[in-house]
Amino acid sequence: MTTVDGVQVTGGPVPGAAQVLTPGALELVARLTRRFRDELGVLLARRRERQARFDAGELPDFLPETAHVR
Repeated sequence: MTTVDGVQVTGGPVPGAAQVLTPGALELVARLTRRFRDELGVLLARRRERQARFDAGELPDFLPETAHVR
């Protein structure tokens, strides 16, 4: 498999992976990760917190500010 600096593809072989995980696709993933790394960490932390609330019984709901379009 092609490698790109900063990208590690894990897992076993998947049929057709070479057609999807092209050098260009892997480079795009690397650039996006570098560009948004800090924001991604914050968003993933918020996602874990929200999932914990759902696990505790909270139900998802619509944002109050979108009530006018529902």
